[in-house]
Amino acid sequence: MKQKTIILSERQLKILRENFQSSIKEGLPKELLKQLYNGKTSLGNHPAFPPEDEIKFEEKLLLPSYEKILSEINLIYPNLNKNNLNEFKNELSKLLKHCQEIENPIKNQLESLAMKIIKKVFNVTEDDVDLSIEMVDKLTSNDIKMSLLPEKADDIEFDGIEDFKGINEDVYKRRMVNCLMQGISNKYIRLYEYYIKDIFELNDKLLSIYKRIIVLNEYINFMEDANKVNEIDITFGSTSDIIVRSKSKSTITVKGVNFIALLHESVKAMLDLISVNGLPNDTNKMKYVLKKADFRYASYWDMRFGKAIWLKFEEKLGDSEYADLIPYLFFVIVSKPTSEFNVFMQNIFANTKQGRIELKTMVDGIRYKLDQDKFEDDLEKKRNVISDDKYLHI
Repeated sequence: MKQKTIILSERQLKILRENFQSSIKEGLPKELLKQLYNGKTSLGNHPAFPPEDEIKFEEKLLLPSYEKILSEINLIYPNLNKNNLNEFKNELSKLLKHCQEIENPIKNQLESLAMKIIKKVFNVTEDDVDLSIEMVDKLTSNDIKMSLLPEKADDIEFDGIEDFKGINEDVYKRRMVNCLMQGISNKYIRLYEYYIKDIFELNDKLLSIYKRIIVLNEYINFMEDANKVNEIDITFGSTSDIIVRSKSKSTITVKGVNFIALLHESVKAMLDLISVNGLPNDTNKMKYVLKKADFRYASYWDMRFGKAIWLKFEEKLGDSEYADLIPYLFFVIVSKPTSEFNVFMQNIFANTKQGRIELKTMVDGIRYKLDQDKFEDDLEKKRNVISDDKYLHI
């Protein structure tokens, strides 16, 4: 057989060498590791982390998901230089522009598809939640409700010092819940079976574009320094506004610049509504926790940790056959009292037998009962706690 000769330019050879070196298992990016070991993450020294050895637990937690993303990037973009993040950003920018050009004529159909998926996944109707899903050309500062940094809580009055006991633990719990919401939302946008048929009927080029956008976003998220990012870019192309009402339907407004951003944010917004069940019962404590735990600069780390944390669950659950149970599982987990929540997460992180048994018991219980009325009843109990101010703005 005659051998083929492949001629490469100096630049191509350089990129191949650099990509080969970066594909060798060398661990997490150095800047990310530096922030992690300095405790500058969205989770800090979290009480739900298990005991660690000479390697920090967060490093071991993040490495498998980072390697998975790196593998996907090497497969899809073998010729891009991994030492130059701008090459990936430019590629993403071109993809997003091309995506919007295709999506613009079919915005209404894509919004309807996102709504259909949300109703299926969360088993909700118009009688349950007032949900608005809108695809927009771009986001403005007026669209973004969440603060950039943790808010001051000087306006919140407590009865006494006893009320402060355990409040920081509740803030830590909320931070972990935020990561879980990001991880689950990421899971659903990768469940292509939920929308592949509808997307192909609208435009057969979109699915390939969506997959590339997802992978590029995840890779850039791992490599990017959040401190150097434009405030609007921290939204990742989507935003939501949630009002939990005590006497009428809760309201959710979601905006996204493309279908993937819209679906991701819609899932996260519904999970956020469910997450009210994990907040303190006292209204003042509830508001304090939200002011201190929910802020946009945490988003980069929340997405990094979220994907990694959900991979820990998938190790024990399997894959998409559990997709329909995830909202119920999330509800059961976040509804645990803070101390029980931390112990449960420690067992999941440490891969203990106890954690595996408890998770299986949860899933079996959900499968056996799957009682939506109970879900609504428990949410209603939490909503009634909010009656002082008539609503809670998340």
